[in-house]
Amino acid sequence: MNANTKQIPKPNNTMNQLRTLSIQEPYISLMVHGASHEGIAQMPKGAQRCFIPKSGVKDLEVRSWQTQYRGPLLLHTSRGKEPLSVYEGKLELFPNRGNVVAIADLVDVRRMTRKDAWRACHTSNFNPELFVWELARITPITPQPVIGKVGIFFTELQPKQQQEVKKWLRQLHQ
Repeated sequence: MNANTKQIPKPNNTMNQLRTLSIQEPYISLMVHGASHEGIAQMPKGAQRCFIPKSGVKDLEVRSWQTQYRGPLLLHTSRGKEPLSVYEGKLELFPNRGNVVAIADLVDVRRMTRKDAWRACHTSNFNPELFVWELARITPITPQPVIGKVGIFFTELQPKQQQEVKKWLRQLHQ
C-alpha cells in the first residue's frame, strides 16, 4: 500500500467507535437531502445560495483546520441556531438537530479555491487559508441523538444504525 492509498475499515461485528463531524443546518441538510429538503426549499429570499453539483447534494464542508484522516465519517447535525436565523425561528423545518444523520466517505482535504467556496456555500467568506473537506457517497441513516463536539469525535452507534453503516461499508468494498 503506498502513501496515497487510504485504508477503508472492513465491516465488523462491533463498530464500537466511528469518527464523527458536526455540521450546522441548513448545510448538513444540503449534504444529506440536497435542494429538495423542505427547509432548503423555504429558504428566504436573500439568504446565501450556492452551487449544488449534479449529484444534487452539497459535497464540500469548510473548516479552518485539516486532517490526515480519509475514510468513513459520520455526519452529525449541530444544535447551533446561528445559520438558521434567516429562517425566522422556523426550527421545526430542521427536526434532526443534535443527531447523527448520515455516513460519508471523506476523500480529500485541501486549501479552498474560489470554485470550492461556491460549491461549499461559503461564497461570502472566501479565504484561501481555509480548508475544504470533500465528501462522497453521502448516505442518510436513521437519526441517533448524540452530543456533538468540536473537531472530529467518536460516536458509538445503536444496533440499527450499526447495521446501516455495515451495509454502507459493504457497498463501499464492492
